[in-house]
Amino acid sequence: MPLDHSTADVTIHIDGLGLICFNNRRECELGILKHPHHALSLNILKITPQDIVPVNHSLDLNENIIIEVVDNPKLGAIRFEPGDFSRMENNDPEDFRWTVNLEGDEFHRGKIKKLPAGGGRTVDIAPRIRITDGIFYTRLRSQAIFDLVDWAKDPRQPRIVREDIRIVDFIGADIHLHQERGHVNLKNEGNSANSIPLQKGAGTRYVISISNVSEGHVHSTIGSDFRIFYDVLDVSQTGASRVKFDFREADLGPPPQNCDFAFMGLTNGLCDLE
Repeated sequence: MPLDHSTADVTIHIDGLGLICFNNRRECELGILKHPHHALSLNILKITPQDIVPVNHSLDLNENIIIEVVDNPKLGAIRFEPGDFSRMENNDPEDFRWTVNLEGDEFHRGKIKKLPAGGGRTVDIAPRIRITDGIFYTRLRSQAIFDLVDWAKDPRQPRIVREDIRIVDFIGADIHLHQERGHVNLKNEGNSANSIPLQKGAGTRYVISISNVSEGHVHSTIGSDFRIFYDVLDVSQTGASRVKFDFREADLGPPPQNCDFAFMGLTNGLCDLE
């Protein structure tokens, strides 16, 4: 059954460079990849039949953030995964599994850890955003067709691993508030002073946009931003430990493409990466 987004009280749009996993409390965790050429933004819109207005906030985007459902039955964070899935077939375009699962059979086939700090590394996983409830899905599948390549041996001339596939472009999440007093609250972890309550109301809905994208940076000519994951993740103990993946457009060849959030299917919370 397809998703009905018209009944969502709050919709979250997720874009850019980062990691997504689901913890043992059935919550979603976003790990923003802190990178010199990427900037995190979080914007909120309130949409009513009369108007669309921004919701101002004072959240510290350098600190961890919680997006929690309050005074509402807890349903947890759920992935929309209807039926069987194959990346080569015409599956539901909103199936969450269009998101690259770095720990899955198509990629590293095993548990991944975070690289130890130090060594002049300029990439980190910070901040972390925890979302307590919602149905998570592919909001937009890539329009381009990609080749999956391995650049471990030759970064400039990677070998093709798999041809002609589509991947996620943007991730979405819908939150439904089933009680009149229910609301979504955004706050920095451990600091309620700057919290933003999004109240349920007739004809009212909200859109939260979380984006960690490149700011005016000239991308590398030998690969996409997907390679940045290997600056922070240790894949040396996985089933595909000698491979470093990347994507390139099948029709256009080498020009780099921005990457998006990657899923950690075996990781039970971002602390599990440590």
